[in-house]
Amino acid sequence: MKPEAAPLTPLPRRRTFRWTRRAQVQQYEESYKASVERAKQQATEAADTAATVVSSGALLGFVSLVLGAVAGWFGGAFGTGRTVVPRETTRRAG
Repeated sequence: MKPEAAPLTPLPRRRTFRWTRRAQVQQYEESYKASVERAKQQATEAADTAATVVSSGALLGFVSLVLGAVAGWFGGAFGTGRTVVPRETTRRAG
């Protein structure tokens, strides 16, 4: 969204009164201040949106890591077969 700029009109070549020029300068200054205020507001809104998106992404990443760790633990614990060690049997002479 492009900010709307106030149309700049060149000063006329004819002789103008001092109060007219001052009024024009005041109008330019007010237009400039309003534009700066709009730009600050838009920058603040963009920063808030970016912060929300980044925090949501970080939270989702954390949850994914935890789920991956749990899945890895289950896979390691139940995916390997149990090793059966046969008992040594010795016959007693007797």
